Amino acid sequence: MQRLLILVLFFISTASAAQKTQQVRFETGELMVEKKFDPNCQCERVTEYYKSGKLLSKKIFRNLPGIGSVVDGEDVRYYENGNIQLYYFWKNGHPEGRMYSVLENGNLGYEIFYKDGFKSGTWKWYNHDGSLREETIQFEGETEHDADTRHGIYKTYLNGKLVITETFNMNKKEDRTIADSSLYEEWEDLQPDLGVKMFQLNCWPCHIKGEVMSGPVLKGVTEKRSNRWLTQMIKNGEMLVQGGDKIAKALKAEHSGNAHPNFEWLSDEELKAIIQYLETFN
Repeated sequence: MQRLLILVLFFISTASAAQKTQQVRFETGELMVEKKFDPNCQCERVTEYYKSGKLLSKKIFRNLPGIGSVVDGEDVRYYENGNIQLYYFWKNGHPEGRMYSVLENGNLGYEIFYKDGFKSGTWKWYNHDGSLREETIQFEGETEHDADTRHGIYKTYLNGKLVITETFNMNKKEDRTIADSSLYEEWEDLQPDLGVKMFQLNCWPCHIKGEVMSGPVLKGVTEKRSNRWLTQMIKNGEMLVQGGDKIAKALKAEHSGNAHPNFEWLSDEELKAIIQYLETFN
């Protein structure tokens, strides 16, 4: 009788857990997303799949008192061959520790760090060949994780050699040192137009041309969205969300409820240049 009771309780528990599993499938029937409540951690595990059945991403959501559902723990995105593309880690809804991206050729795209809700350590961006392109030395405990301000020591490299070191204090440039004048001239000649420059400064590391990063793929975005919509999304996408814009709300939901960074300080000329550059993604 006792064994029968245990079996019945196990069945009820399993059935209850099954009711908390949700699945979304591609039109052709393959599993696309699975959301499953895990009673062991009192969390929801969300797993995405490629149409081939290979793992695309996995992350954990947890309900926090007074906050609601937030990403908490590992947040990993994979290439279809199984290699990691993006690795993030969240603690109580805030990024924590080392996070990084990996390009398709296996080289690091970037690596960034957070500590106790603030940007931390030395952030590095790499070229496709693996050489260092930029690095930022964060002022410890001074820049909140979601702040868009330039606040720290910024270094630029060319062919693996230091070109310029600049110090910014809340977007205000306080110091600029050219490490090598001849190398600086070479670097200046290679500088992109305004749109490319603004994209590299502000849209990395969330977007890379032609690749899925922590932000959506931008290929063809200027054909799908109006210039007015794109301008508003770049400047203050949360206003679109709060205004009930269906596209903006859907994008926020697809990206763990994270709001798009606010770039209201960009000039009209810089915003226009970014959108013109996005046209090259088509």
